[in-house]
Amino acid sequence: MEQANTGARRVPGAARALAALATACTGPALVWWFGNVRVFWQPLLVGAVLTLLPQVARRARAFRVICWTVVGLLLVVQPPGIWFGLFLLLPAGLMLATAGARANSEGSAATVLLAALALAGSCAVLFA
Repeated sequence: MEQANTGARRVPGAARALAALATACTGPALVWWFGNVRVFWQPLLVGAVLTLLPQVARRARAFRVICWTVVGLLLVVQPPGIWFGLFLLLPAGLMLATAGARANSEGSAATVLLAALALAGSCAVLFA
């Protein structure tokens, strides 16, 4: 049976892997925050848990919508959230945006480069 639209496609493995790496990017941020600041950790933890949401999507369209919704939420809360360390979640947001774009098509080497830069940036937090 043919699939009627692109929303019925399954999520490509590369997009799902990028979303998993976005969640992994929050690890160094949480380690740094708990090691250095130790207060107001709840908003950062909620933001980290939000990056897990795309993993529950089965179809590419739902995956894309969830990725872009989480990215939008992370960007909207940045101005007030700067006091709570939410700026540390920007690499995860970049990787989720890349994963959402990757779910739409096969993507290119530029998406992999963006993901690698985001992962390197989040790991650099540990050495700051």
